[in-house]
Amino acid sequence: MRRLLAIVLFATCLIRPALAATPSAESIDTLLDVTGARQLAVQMSDQAGQVLENINQELITEMQLDADQQKALRLYASKSLETIRTELSWEALRPGYVKLYQEVFTQDEIDQLIAFYRTPTGKMLTTKMPEVSKRTTAQIQERMSVIVPRLQAALAESVKQMQEDKAARKH
Repeated sequence: MRRLLAIVLFATCLIRPALAATPSAESIDTLLDVTGARQLAVQMSDQAGQVLENINQELITEMQLDADQQKALRLYASKSLETIRTELSWEALRPGYVKLYQEVFTQDEIDQLIAFYRTPTGKMLTTKMPEVSKRTTAQIQERMSVIVPRLQAALAESVKQMQEDKAARKH
């Protein structure tokens, strides 16, 4: 009897996920709305644009580009920013969010998340997450200012080594 009970419990655990309802796109939209996902996507796109602008300014300064080169770089940056804003727009991201949430969560879980984010604590979390995201991005940018020169040095060393190896093979 115990063995049968164990088998039934085990089978129930295996079958339960298969029987769980896939969340509706409407409920996921509600969750994304109460969590401010759209605003975060806009903020992410704006931050990516700012990072691109900062990189371009550094390139102009470090490489001492002439007026024509600066104009070409700014044109490239403008086109790149347009691509970023298009690809990171809410309209482009939303279908991926819906699909992802449908694959990961059940309808019951989505309902529970919606209920949480409608509580004072959930609303507080939603309100403060953009600031957390902004500060996280700033920390990453700060770390990148340390990492990029090291990567550039390693690349230069690798290129130098390849050139030396190539020159040695010629002789």
